[in-house]
Amino acid sequence: MDDLKMVRVQIADHIALVTMDNPPVNAQNAELQDEMIRAFDRISDLDEVRVAVLTGKGKCFCAGVDIKARAGAQRGPGDSWRGMRTARECFHAVMECKKPVIAAINGPALGAGLAVAASCDILLAGESASVGLPEIDVGLMGGGRHAMRLFGHSRARRMMLTGYRVPGPELYRLGVVEACVPETGRTTILMQEGYVLVALGRLDVLPTLDGIEPGLWALERLAASGVTVLNGRHALVAAHDKLATAEALYAARVSHPFTVHVAPWLPVPELEPPIVFKPRFGSWGQDVLRCDDWDAIDRTLAELATRAWFVATGALAQKLVAPRGYDLRVVVARGRVIGAVRRIAAPGEWRTNVALGARREPVMPPPEASAIAIAAANAVDGDLVGVDLLPADVGTWVVLEVNGAVDFTSAYSVDDDVFAAANAALAVGVEAAAGFPAQPPGLNVLA
Repeated sequence: MDDLKMVRVQIADHIALVTMDNPPVNAQNAELQDEMIRAFDRISDLDEVRVAVLTGKGKCFCAGVDIKARAGAQRGPGDSWRGMRTARECFHAVMECKKPVIAAINGPALGAGLAVAASCDILLAGESASVGLPEIDVGLMGGGRHAMRLFGHSRARRMMLTGYRVPGPELYRLGVVEACVPETGRTTILMQEGYVLVALGRLDVLPTLDGIEPGLWALERLAASGVTVLNGRHALVAAHDKLATAEALYAARVSHPFTVHVAPWLPVPELEPPIVFKPRFGSWGQDVLRCDDWDAIDRTLAELATRAWFVATGALAQKLVAPRGYDLRVVVARGRVIGAVRRIAAPGEWRTNVALGARREPVMPPPEASAIAIAAANAVDGDLVGVDLLPADVGTWVVLEVNGAVDFTSAYSVDDDVFAAANAALAVGVEAAAGFPAQPPGLNVLA
């Protein structure tokens, strides 16, 4: 729908994402209203569209009618009535759309913005969302009929007479919206056909190496709101806290280097070279220190004492697995290997980090490697993880790490495109409404 300028329509996986785009607050003028009518009338007739999602660009859903444009307009007889009729047709186009329309309220929905949201079939809200009728502040009275379809008598009158705005969490408490979604930047919200919400936790390790990015609470809130959460709190902690990873792999009898916790508040354990010291919470390629003799261990312990992350969380000491110049990174989604690469270390470097000069090359992982990668992912309850494998004896592999926020490119593709394979695997076991496939199209609506 390239002829529309203020209403953007993206169609993918049978979903039409409709975005009101009239900066800065997506206020409604005659042009936007006319484009909304055309967009939803067309969506009604498009067989490839099964559901529509309506949202606003930026941090505002829709702040209502464009008061400035209305104040400066030259009006003749009948123009005001025609303008109000166009506004009603805009709401009716949404309400009468032949496809279900989901409102993803990503900020304030005020006045005519409330009316548009109320015209949708299902309402979702971000935590920054709010709805209100601010017309009283400019000497007008409007939107009451739409508010009364969402709220009881007293609440609707309070909004009309005082301009009170109902915030997102209160909308959920009142049952006006189906979910109030925490808007964490690293939590991907997947809107599915037939109204199923899936959140994929993508929190990573802090750059300070002393914990996990804020947002674990948000994943729990999503789950409590009825959202299906993949890579939830337990999985991310088990993957990012390498001590927890070691414990989970040991319990599942998955091959992993012998690991002990070294911390300022703990007695120094028995350490025998060759060993590797690393931060408890990932490394970002930093502070991974190899010790081939006792003197190196003493020097490293003294050096670690100067690191803030070590004082806060301690470090891990792992038995060195003899470097073979390469490793495998295997991407596992819901118990299926969907991608893999071989990482070849740079000349003279014992580690295989790409940041240290290693290069990636596509690889079909051998069955033994795939099996242990799947077992490692299951051990941490990870829905989408990267598993780093080191070659040991002939035909055997050792799990070095499990990455709960794994990044990958098309180079990881094995049999199918890795991104298509990830979508297909993550959809397994996610129920959608009758008549709709449970294939997550990956529309980031509220995140």
